[in-house]
Amino acid sequence: MKVTLDGYRKIQQYKELGLSKAKTAEKMKISRFAVARWWDRTEDEFTETFQTSFMYLDSYKEFFLEQIRTYPCIRSTNLYYKTEEAFPDFKCTRERFFSYIKKLREDYGFAVPSARKTNPRKETLPGEEAQVDFGQYKMKDMYGRIVRVYFFCMVLSYSRMRFVYFQTRPFTTETAIKAHEYAFRYFGGRTKSIMYDQDKVFVVSENFGNVIFVPEFEEYVKETGYSIVLCRPRDPQTKGKVEAMVGTVKYSFLEGRTYTGIDSLNSAALAWCDDVLNNRIHLATKKIPRELFREEIIELIKVPYKATAFNNIRQVQYDFSVEYRCCSYYIPQELVKVGDKVRVDEDDEKVVFSDPEDETVIYIAQKGADRGARVLPETNGNEDSANYTALKRLYKDSEVALEFLEKVAEKVTRYKNTHYRGIYTLAKMYTSCEMESAMTHCIEADNCTIHELAAYLIYRYGERKARYQMSKHMFYMCRQRAQQMQQEAL
Repeated sequence: MKVTLDGYRKIQQYKELGLSKAKTAEKMKISRFAVARWWDRTEDEFTETFQTSFMYLDSYKEFFLEQIRTYPCIRSTNLYYKTEEAFPDFKCTRERFFSYIKKLREDYGFAVPSARKTNPRKETLPGEEAQVDFGQYKMKDMYGRIVRVYFFCMVLSYSRMRFVYFQTRPFTTETAIKAHEYAFRYFGGRTKSIMYDQDKVFVVSENFGNVIFVPEFEEYVKETGYSIVLCRPRDPQTKGKVEAMVGTVKYSFLEGRTYTGIDSLNSAALAWCDDVLNNRIHLATKKIPRELFREEIIELIKVPYKATAFNNIRQVQYDFSVEYRCCSYYIPQELVKVGDKVRVDEDDEKVVFSDPEDETVIYIAQKGADRGARVLPETNGNEDSANYTALKRLYKDSEVALEFLEKVAEKVTRYKNTHYRGIYTLAKMYTSCEMESAMTHCIEADNCTIHELAAYLIYRYGERKARYQMSKHMFYMCRQRAQQMQQEAL
């Protein structure tokens, strides 16, 4: 049991009065171990042991609160790992850290219940919570063919106002974020927290509560400002409101409907939400969701809509193509990601794709000759040009990096494209300084390969980043070389 400074002084008072340790523990209603621990220690030793440690943790207080506000259900173990990753110099025993986080949660109203509650959930206040889930359904189109549609559902827990959005492809992190934006526009704002399943669209992995979120989704949540509540695995009752809506969409809206296009389906879904779903008495509340929504909309937090500033902003499609003036331009996969926004400019012969924020040129293509033309990347017989171009653009100001890339081509001429692709992956995981230090080592060792580069990064900066990004075979092979480097350094 934790003993405060006043408790320590009371222990010393009882000691001076001649009481035994057992009698002191009985009077103070604490354990004998706690009394014995401080029985023969000075007040300076007590202060150094406790106050200094908590003052040390207080310097990280804002970081702890930011994580807890964003993820109220985050476990202390996961928060401990996040702190170690964000602050390499952080040092604290787990017991002291867990004790501090427990008190911090209690002080700021984020206390976690000690045992799982099996009783029905209490009704939430207006604007407090929304629930999200996905579903899919097979429809027949007007030609009799089977079409599978995927849909996103969001329910406001207080008013039971509901929204649904359809698409013909499985949801990715990017399209799920897009669906969130549509829902926020429909409701006129967002709630303080949103409840999710541990879906792969949002969560990379979950190991006994140690949740790792998809980076793009984690960044979106921080930018938008709401908190995440995750359901336990195999526990759909926790978010029964949206689970019920998934069934309603399937059997009250989609069943018996003919598919005539995704835009037509989404338009019909909006009309159905307005006229039927949100305009009739709800079986649970016995009230009309739209009437309760008048109370809830006041508490919703506005989310600015990011409208496209220019008509020449385009999105990278699933096959890394960009549609522009009735032509499809294919950008090398190493230069962009699916869902990225790019700015498109043209002159008489060229089409230039650039970053819409800093206007950095990403790729230049020949203008399509006719309507419907498919303009493929120009390799000029050099298969590694896309990877090499991406790396040169990333390290354009580093002489060490450019020298390293040239030596890679000399060392492994036949497999240089594979090495460039691996180097580009590592560049997303490590900082420029870390990469340049590893490249310097490879040049000095005269072994400019992806394996030597990765092994040095593991040896110098630890295994955590590499373990989750590399393939298992490559990770264990590079870790073995990293262990050799460690032995050589001794």
